[in-house]
Parts: sequence; structure tokens; C-alpha cells
Amino acid sequence: MKKEEIFKGLPAWSKGVIAISIIAGVVYVVYNIQKSVKKKKAEEGAKKEVDATKQEADALNSNPSTAAKLSKAQMAIYANALFEAMNGYASDEQSIYRVFTNVNNSADLLGVVAAFGIRNISSGSLSLAPDYKGALGGALNTELSPHELTVLNTILSKKGIKYKF
Repeated sequence: MKKEEIFKGLPAWSKGVIAISIIAGVVYVVYNIQKSVKKKKAEEGAKKEVDATKQEADALNSNPSTAAKLSKAQMAIYANALFEAMNGYASDEQSIYRVFTNVNNSADLLGVVAAFGIRNISSGSLSLAPDYKGALGGALNTELSPHELTVLNTILSKKGIKYKF
């Protein structure tokens, strides 16, 4: 059976439906490829952020006057607390503030960011909002309002920490 014979007996409306279905399928595939490439670039950017943070923390820790006051275990505990405060339907801003209130200096902050690494923050199982996958800075900017970020940055600046979210 030739290709022309397959569509010969079909009414015009069904030919249109087939054409639209093919076009929609192509658009869907192209959209998903583009979305996948964008997601991969964002993840690469987050990995670079975490790597740069680790290098800067190591530089600060090499000088006793700027070294971290928190242990690696405490930094990991704080990173997990931040994850729990942001994961799910609503963020617990008070828990986030509490963590940053316990950070003493820039090396502590960088250690918490490094311990956080790259994580997947769920927006909730029934939420229409997309989940976030990335480093702590992006997660905070996604989860907190501009006012809440200002409060967080004020907590850090009062401790002489130059880094801002």
C-alpha cells in the first residue's frame, strides 16, 4: 500500500487532526529537549557554586583568625535543618533564621552552604509549582520573599558576614 493511499479515503477533518497531532508531538519533543538542556545548565551552575564555596571556605579556614567556629558535623546538621525548613508546601522562615543566627562568621556560612550541596527541594506533592534542584543560595531565593531575604541578610551583616542571599 502506497503512502498516498493511506490518507486517500480519509475525510478532510481527520487529515487535519492527524496533521495537528504530528505538529503537537514535534513541539512537545522540542519543548522537553529544551527544558532538559536548561535544567542541566542550572545544575552545572549550582555545582560550580558549591565548588567555589568549598574553595573559599578552605582559604578562610587556613587562617586561624578567619577559620570556622562550627564543626563539620554541626554544619551538616544546620544544612539538614535548612532543607527540612524549605522542603514541602511552605517554608519555615523562623527555622531558617534560627540556623543563620547560629552561624558565627563567613567560614561557618560557607561551610553550611557546602554541607547543603545540591538538593532537590519539593514544592509539595499536590503543588503545581515546580520543584527546585540546586544549591542553598538558589533555594533560599526561591523559597523566601524579598522581605524575608532582607531579614536573613541583616542577620548575617550584623555578624560581619559579607555574603548575601
